[in-house]
Amino acid sequence: MDFTIQQKDLSAVIQNVQRAVASHTTMPVLSGIKIEVLEDKIKLSATDLEIGIESQTAGEVKETGSVVLPAQHLGNIIRELPNEKVRLSMKQENSVELKCAGSTYNIRGFPPEDFPSLPQIDEGLSFNMKQGNLKSLIEEVKFAASTDENQPFLHGAQLSINENKMELAATNTYRLAYREMDFPGESPEKQIEVIIPLKTLQELSRLLGSGEEDEVSLTLKGNHLLFSFAPLTITSRLKEGQFPNYREVIPRDFNTTCNIDRDQLLHAARRASLIAREDSNTVDFEFKEGQLIITTRDSRIGQAYEEVAMEKEGTEMKVSFTADYLLDVLKVLRNETITINLQDESSACVFRSLEDFTYTYVIMPVQN
Repeated sequence: MDFTIQQKDLSAVIQNVQRAVASHTTMPVLSGIKIEVLEDKIKLSATDLEIGIESQTAGEVKETGSVVLPAQHLGNIIRELPNEKVRLSMKQENSVELKCAGSTYNIRGFPPEDFPSLPQIDEGLSFNMKQGNLKSLIEEVKFAASTDENQPFLHGAQLSINENKMELAATNTYRLAYREMDFPGESPEKQIEVIIPLKTLQELSRLLGSGEEDEVSLTLKGNHLLFSFAPLTITSRLKEGQFPNYREVIPRDFNTTCNIDRDQLLHAARRASLIAREDSNTVDFEFKEGQLIITTRDSRIGQAYEEVAMEKEGTEMKVSFTADYLLDVLKVLRNETITINLQDESSACVFRSLEDFTYTYVIMPVQN
């Protein structure tokens, strides 16, 4: 193995695949990045057995070959080198010499045959969509997923495809985020429901472009889902378990409906939450005629009081929310005006953009 590549190009590829490296593993080879040097390209890949990321780049290839190098050491060294040509060459079995300008390093690696092969998915349900659309879909939902790995079926989001509709939903049982959109492919013969791991969603959100031109290809087969968008391929093992029937918990009837400016509410809630974080991390909402009163208090610091104008139909009401749960949804709602729907002071509340029923956020009030 012997090739030369520009430092910034190699560093960018390493940063992309390094996120799939296993952080805690009993298999040392999973702490590494596999480098495969082919005649016409260089492939880097990493996996933690749940998610695998592969990226390709160009370089000056003198000799083909492969090796697995420790990701942390390789990434740190390459990042600190000057933006000049970097040469990596195999000097002895599983040991690579790295040279750049006046720097020379010898890095010991692992046998490439010990590195698990990423699943090859070349058939199954396949469709394309705009990268920006998938990125928005994920970012509007992923924050509601449970971060508790002991709840595996909630530690991700359910992707549902039924006829001409596609849905993504996530919940931690205290809140639910749900988005639906037209399915961009041919309708499957039967309804599909799979759970995508939270880590996969987080990496896709980070790596996908936000433009309307570039596309991403999705292929589903068995318990794996593949995302392909040049120069990256992400392969994800799907979660096992039964996702909750979230449609049944979305309230349909309300006693109070409020329309309010999203930006004004976001800024007021964000300011009030600065005090809330020091104590219970809750903010109190009082829905009065023509205005929303937001208050928080901390016994050591003091209290906050905010007024935001709004339009209200129905009874006056007072509820409390976890501050972070509230701010998360206000950051992703698209329209200038949002709607808050309430049944009573102890039942789930529904947040939506005005007249947009394709996105729903359900949050349980905090019982004081």
